[in-house]
Amino acid sequence: GLDSPRRRSSQLLFSSAYKKHPYGIPVIGYEKNVRSWPVKKIKNFYQSRYVPSNMFLVVSGDFDSVEMKKKVQNYYGGFENFKLRKVKRPKEPVQKKYQFRALSY
Repeated sequence: GLDSPRRRSSQLLFSSAYKKHPYGIPVIGYEKNVRSWPVKKIKNFYQSRYVPSNMFLVVSGDFDSVEMKKKVQNYYGGFENFKLRKVKRPKEPVQKKYQFRALSY
């Protein structure tokens, strides 16, 4: 993602706007961190956050509801229901001054 101007500008925007909240961190994480994590840590994270009770699916368009419900159940019904680890998000402080950030290549 570092070679995509759109993604880089988005990361710069979010890291500038969010100082405490996780929105300031790239969704996939920082490469140096991810590379250093053991597989067990990544698996535990996945199993504690990507659980059916913490997901939703939006389907739009012209389709038959009964048929679509069957398809959704077929594709997503087998998700294991691991225990959701609830996370308390820090409150983002109000920013009161102008800031400017730029990257050069």
